[in-house]
Amino acid sequence: MVVGANGSGKTTLFDVFGFLHDCLKGTVRQALDKRGRFREVLSRDAETEVIFIEIQYRMLISGVERLVTYSLEIGEQNGSPIVRREILRYKRGRYGSPFHFLNFRLAKAMQSPTKKISRKLTKTLSAKPKKSRLIL
Repeated sequence: MVVGANGSGKTTLFDVFGFLHDCLKGTVRQALDKRGRFREVLSRDAETEVIFIEIQYRMLISGVERLVTYSLEIGEQNGSPIVRREILRYKRGRYGSPFHFLNFRLAKAMQSPTKKISRKLTKTLSAKPKKSRLIL
């Protein structure tokens, strides 16, 4: 259950997941167009012209609970959306450096490797469903 005052971002929180779904199902451009294009999705009081989404959760990987981080940075260039950065990583241990399953920079939104990688990732992660906790 999510509770908050009017205008506090409850709907936006849930739309982030819908936006990511639409990006994976189609393209970043299609997901943005569905929501009124880049300028409408950009936070009204944003200091930079970048859409940044980061999701962290814990899941079992090789029998050990790991912190997994997915981040997506979308910008605009010549009126077209571009994926500036996309990262999927998990912590190997308390002190180890993160393992980057995906580390992608500056792709045109229509040619983002997200769809291909999401199929592989979905197959990998759905092999043994484990309890996860979402940290926002």
